[in-house]
Amino acid sequence: MMKPVYKFLTLILSMSFLFFNALLVQGQIAINKDCTCPEVAIADQSVLILIGADDYPNFLNISGLKKYSNINYDGLINLPLKEGTYTVKGSDNQVELLATYNIKDGSLISGHYITKNTPLPKVILVTLVEDHKGWTMTRNKTIVHDFDAQRTEYQVKMRDGKNKQILYFDHSGKPIKKLSRI
Repeated sequence: MMKPVYKFLTLILSMSFLFFNALLVQGQIAINKDCTCPEVAIADQSVLILIGADDYPNFLNISGLKKYSNINYDGLINLPLKEGTYTVKGSDNQVELLATYNIKDGSLISGHYITKNTPLPKVILVTLVEDHKGWTMTRNKTIVHDFDAQRTEYQVKMRDGKNKQILYFDHSGKPIKKLSRI
């Protein structure tokens, strides 16, 4: 006879939890709508995968990003021109983009573009085949610092049975000891 009472109490508690949780989420949404945070969002994350070396100059100044219809500028419309920065962010499972710009002139302060598990340059593949016979590449990352192709670095994770190794390469495919940043 006690079981129906416990079921009823459990149902009431669960419904109360859901109701108050919904109120909390609505409150957070209302707070975020009023935020004038200087952040630019990339609406369609799938377009990030298509950014190539030819696109890097467009990311050196915020004005170059006007070419991309998937970048949402809503947070920047009424910003006063003063000292400070704003950020462009975008990411998904395979790609991450982060760029910080000066509010006054729109120039790039710092940025990076990271792609995961994408084709590596032939010179790196040749090195892996010649110097790491029997090893398997399990993951790789390409990091472009400040949207400068000459500052591209590669991280390659390798495995041979239980042995693991992480290798790093510069933009020309030469091995380096570690990544410069990130």
